[in-house]
Amino acid sequence: MVLSDNPLLSPIGKKIGMVAVEASADLLGELLIKRLSHLKDYTLNISGVGGVNMLANGLHSLYSCDKLAVYGWSVFRHLPELFAIKNHLVKYFTEQNRIDLFMGIDAPDFNLRLAKTLRQKGIKTVQVVCPTIWFWRPSRVHQIYQSVDHVLCLFPFETQLLQQHSIPCTFIGHPLARHIPFTTNKPQAKKNLGVSPDSPTLAILPGSRVFEIHYLGQKFLQVAKILKHRYPDLQIILPIASGRAELVQQLIKEQGASEWVKTTYSDSHSVLAASDFALLASGTATLEACLFKVPMVVAYCMHGFNYATLRFLRFLAGNQLVKWISLPNILAGKEIVPEYIQKQATPEQLAQALTAWMDHPEKCSAVQEQYHQIHQSLLGDAENMSADWIQQLGW
Repeated sequence: MVLSDNPLLSPIGKKIGMVAVEASADLLGELLIKRLSHLKDYTLNISGVGGVNMLANGLHSLYSCDKLAVYGWSVFRHLPELFAIKNHLVKYFTEQNRIDLFMGIDAPDFNLRLAKTLRQKGIKTVQVVCPTIWFWRPSRVHQIYQSVDHVLCLFPFETQLLQQHSIPCTFIGHPLARHIPFTTNKPQAKKNLGVSPDSPTLAILPGSRVFEIHYLGQKFLQVAKILKHRYPDLQIILPIASGRAELVQQLIKEQGASEWVKTTYSDSHSVLAASDFALLASGTATLEACLFKVPMVVAYCMHGFNYATLRFLRFLAGNQLVKWISLPNILAGKEIVPEYIQKQATPEQLAQALTAWMDHPEKCSAVQEQYHQIHQSLLGDAENMSADWIQQLGW
């Protein structure tokens, strides 16, 4: 399949609309584009919203991801702009460049609303990444039912939840499980990043959202300072997400960490491949660290009001929800990596949890074996990822 440079110049073939907001969704979008490109011999045109990885693989992006990357209560300040973007995308996808299929990648608050409108106008819609109805807001299942023709699930347990509500879905496996090898050459990965292959390396990943860097960045740098004092030969690497350099560098300067924290613009995969341990925010990065077999400590902090709202919603949902915040624990069905939320996530607690990994190699080996089992379970069926769900849509 050939990707057209201009989505408006496609007399034959299929047109797909895609919207991905975050870095993790952009990576998923890239992998899906590559997979779709091998289905049939026709021109594939893709337009919508995405990041650098999707752009490099043929996406014609109408907006910067940052325009849609708003979270929590700050959404209310951006509602007029978000509605304007949604309305423009609807007009573009239905009139200016009518698409055959819409694929919303994660970002359910935006993508499900967009998908519902497009579906009402006769366009097939797919949600890539099942909304986390297993973590909070299980009532959202009704919105999914009304908005999309099919859900592509990345985790095997999600299909059971959706099928209970008669929502067509397919477990495609997680693309990252195929993209990330079962074993990596760690010494070589360290050399590629310019650090010593003979010294332990800690990756710190506070997240790519502004509020995550704000709430976790300072704590993580304080943890790094504690550990550097305990382990003088420890190498500390912090990958800088696109568009966040000024914010991260300011934090590092405030913490006086310039001499012992190495920043890099390399992607998180390159950093995790080179790391022996990781301190990171809850999210896709925890799955990436798991697939790279890195012992980790997970933390998450947010504005107090947002946290109180989340706790209240989880309380209302009762025992329908999972107990943990990190994907390795959720997938294992038990706590295999330590998690710290809000006030629990003190620099001292986080440093102590990392010390437990660093001082006990046998614990690292045990958790890496469990990582291996999770990796295997997420491979899924390559044929499902290619064809079955497309056939079910009649596309």
